[in-house]
Amino acid sequence: MSRMRPIVFVCVWLFTSGVAGAQEEWVPYPGNPVIDPPASGTWESALRGVEGLVVVDGTYHLFFTATATTPIRDHAIGHATSADGIHWQMDPANPVLTPETEGSWQVRSLLSAAVCHDGELFHMWYGGDDYSVSKVGYATSPDGTTWTRHPANPVFEGSVGSFDATWVLPNDVLLVGGIYRMWYGAAPNRVFGDSDDTIGYATSPDGVTWTRHPSPVLEPTEEWEGFAVYGAGVDFDGSIYRMWYAGYGYEGGDPRIRIGLATSPDGIVWT
Repeated sequence: MSRMRPIVFVCVWLFTSGVAGAQEEWVPYPGNPVIDPPASGTWESALRGVEGLVVVDGTYHLFFTATATTPIRDHAIGHATSADGIHWQMDPANPVLTPETEGSWQVRSLLSAAVCHDGELFHMWYGGDDYSVSKVGYATSPDGTTWTRHPANPVFEGSVGSFDATWVLPNDVLLVGGIYRMWYGAAPNRVFGDSDDTIGYATSPDGVTWTRHPSPVLEPTEEWEGFAVYGAGVDFDGSIYRMWYAGYGYEGGDPRIRIGLATSPDGIVWT
């Protein structure tokens, strides 16, 4: 992967549906970190970062990407559980999803994961990268450990010549009104820092067939956002969507990643 996208691996994914409320001010937990750094020599030793969090029957299920090679290649997906969101147990089956060829789709790295639960199954949409373009795969699981990939993968990909031509990385998926709604990181090329990293939106009746919104729903327009917005975590309280997202820019010559909040009545038009 030639495009460096730091936030994919580090932060906003903690704020996912059903977990984050309407808070605008956040206080770091004094006992951080709640998960210790990975041990050297393991499958996750080079980098590990949160991607999705789902609560099912009182149990927190955390999904994360990790790699043993470099920060930008060969990621797999891991799983951990907790009764309180603070004390975590790693899944002994980790990694629970690894890169592999899916038909004609040459998946070499799993860069993102958006997970939801419909009361029966876990549903995961993941960003699979072949070091040329990223597309979206789909898998289901009864327990968060054993996953079955959909035979139609990839189920979603960018549109040639559009804002998401080469990058489609699922950030969050909510099931609202019987419709799956996906917010995803998008870019037309693989040169990071061209003011082209945006957040796209798509809908699906079944998680497989997706309809893309024709333009980004969030772009870097504020000074602090710099040249990129991505890493969306979205919550819906029944009337208002709230999105926590990352802005990436420079301050005093140094890179800065910060988190913003936006609201929307429909998941498309954001303030």
